[in-house]
Amino acid sequence: MKTKDLVLMAMFVALHAVLEYLKVAFNFFSMPQGGSVSLAAVPLLLAGYFLGFRKGLLVTVVSVLVGFMIEPPYILHYAQVFLDYFLGYAAYSLAVLIPNIKVSKISLPVGTVVSDFVRFMASNLSGWIFFRSAYEGNVIRGVMRYNATYMIPVMIVNFVFVFILLPRLKPLIK
Repeated sequence: MKTKDLVLMAMFVALHAVLEYLKVAFNFFSMPQGGSVSLAAVPLLLAGYFLGFRKGLLVTVVSVLVGFMIEPPYILHYAQVFLDYFLGYAAYSLAVLIPNIKVSKISLPVGTVVSDFVRFMASNLSGWIFFRSAYEGNVIRGVMRYNATYMIPVMIVNFVFVFILLPRLKPLIK
């Protein structure tokens, strides 16, 4: 692995940690059973775009572990940790595998939307497993509504920030 890649990986982990800390410190939009709107996923998406899938995945795993030190998760079961955190955040590494859509001269990073959808579904699966006995009514619809209240804004924020930052950072990082 090149020194430049290691430095970029450390930078993306550090950016994620700072944004995660700001999310915890200011508690801008946080849901009562977990989930929040923040910019913390943007460095993970950018890591995938600039470093590729495997190195982006490594950045994601390290970032999740650092995030556990900033705010320890409320853990009910090990599968919840896997679905909500490792699988959910690993989805951001998939963004680089989805080609951008070119509209005129504009390149739209649709991989951000796909990766956020995969994270949304991982969170739904976790919710369906762990809230099925405690939720009155249709647990599938209820969990999806709950997760959509923060994941749709996260998807929009991620798309906008990656759309703005990717072309501006590409000449600086390559």
